[in-house]
Amino acid sequence: MRIPPKKLESIAIASIFLIAIFSRVAHSLSREFWYDEAFTGILIRQPWKEMIQMITSDIHPPFYYILLKGWSAVFGYKEFALRAFSIFANIANLSVFYVLIKKYFSDTKFALVAAMLFAVNPFLIAYSAEARMYSLFSLLYFCAFHFFIKALREKKNIYWIFFSIFYALCLYTHY
Repeated sequence: MRIPPKKLESIAIASIFLIAIFSRVAHSLSREFWYDEAFTGILIRQPWKEMIQMITSDIHPPFYYILLKGWSAVFGYKEFALRAFSIFANIANLSVFYVLIKKYFSDTKFALVAAMLFAVNPFLIAYSAEARMYSLFSLLYFCAFHFFIKALREKKNIYWIFFSIFYALCLYTHY
């Protein structure tokens, strides 16, 4: 029995996502908070006014902290809950990455290999399992890149607007 190519692609991408999720969750659960993550946890537990005051004296821009505070209102302030936001952003980034590679290289096999390399990359696993802004920054940057390429190719102002929004969000996420 032969599996249709579309179904095979779906199985492959689902497997890649499961590997990515499992590796990030396992890495997140295998270690304690370090100083910067602890600072993040303390910062977002503050009332809004105090949190904003603390952010203004920090070197990092506010967007990540603001989103994480909203996330924490729903999922809690435990170590894993805080790290789960970064895992979520990294898995979303894997989605964007896969779509971009598939679209711009017009090659499903290449996109699957690239996605698998993304899923098992030790640096991406490590940074996605930290309660820090790195995964969100990467997601926003890939989105900005996507709209930059679309703006150059299709010459539509709407894509320049989206590029500008995502790039500004990058700047408000990480210096």
